[in-house]
Amino acid sequence: MDAFREMVGADAKAKVEQIPAMVEAHLGLMRENFAMTQEEARSTLATAAGDVKAGKASSAMKMLVLKMNDALAQDIEVLASVAQWIALSVPVVEDGNNFGCDVQQHVYDTVKKACTALQALQDSLASYHSDRGGAMDKVTSFPSKKVSSSTSKSSSTGGKEEESGDKTSTSESTEESATEVAVCEDHIEHVAMIDLKWYNKMKGMLMAMTESLAVAGDIVSKNIGKIENPRGDSSGGGGFNMY
Repeated sequence: MDAFREMVGADAKAKVEQIPAMVEAHLGLMRENFAMTQEEARSTLATAAGDVKAGKASSAMKMLVLKMNDALAQDIEVLASVAQWIALSVPVVEDGNNFGCDVQQHVYDTVKKACTALQALQDSLASYHSDRGGAMDKVTSFPSKKVSSSTSKSSSTGGKEEESGDKTSTSESTEESATEVAVCEDHIEHVAMIDLKWYNKMKGMLMAMTESLAVAGDIVSKNIGKIENPRGDSSGGGGFNMY
């Protein structure tokens, strides 16, 4: 168990040291993708929406969802690793001298809560496609396709030997049709507003991710001694500086 504990600790410390760079990457993602005004965002998203009546997805929003999912997955991995490290650093339960243990527990709770919150955000990303797909059903008319097949069987005698006997033939035909349907303009606007709503929602997600990482890195850095050695005895490990 000691070897596993040491491995988890080394991995978590390495990940904590990456947090400042990850925070900066989030700020860069914010500047790159979420610096537009509402009017600019709506215009840009409308251009990237493609042919809404043909049922096309928004290329810009698809890419943004994937970027957010990747960033969330990385954040969750870091916070989960740190939480596991702290949990494995909890000392034997004793009477007295538990102030450091209380600090250790507070740091763990902070990191674990942040990790759980980001997991919920990641799970919610799939709702973008269901929200938009539900709205698209009211503006998209898909062509219908009818496929039919028939089989006939015949029997012949006499004549050449190879021409006699039972014969089966199969034929298949496909018929496609499409009906032009008048679309309510408000339904088209609804699709556009869903894109804008989720653009704003993901901006909020990124702000929450940045804060969670920064707070986790800060609280771990400030309390590293209590995390690794909450009772302050000589059996604890040393500290490190993520900055």
